[in-house]
Amino acid sequence: MSYRNVYVVQPYRVGTKDRKSLAIVIPAQVVKEHSLDTSTVFALNVDKGNSGIILRKVGIPGESQNGRK
Repeated sequence: MSYRNVYVVQPYRVGTKDRKSLAIVIPAQVVKEHSLDTSTVFALNVDKGNSGIILRKVGIPGESQNGRK
């Protein structure tokens, strides 16, 4: 079990020549502890007031806690 709640990550560029996005890597320890995989859906909230960005895992209707129906 991890007691760390802050991870430092640095985005990198992905995309085509004309359309660039940024991607971040989620640390393996977080992936394991929260049972994340490529089907996990996230909501990205932007708080312009304090320049904050929050990434939250979103549950899909009909999905159980362990990610299976």
